[in-house]
Amino acid sequence: MDADLDTLATALYVTTDDLLKDHPERGPAATEGRLAAEVSSDTACR
Repeated sequence: MDADLDTLATALYVTTDDLLKDHPERGPAATEGRLAAEVSSDTACR
């Protein structure tokens, strides 16, 4: 069951990423001076 859920989540992520690359106007609006989120290696490994 977990493998199926992981596969679905990955497929949705890739599809969304591809759609946003093709149509960036459909993504969230970027504001001027907006800082990029920082992810530490500690947070990413959880």
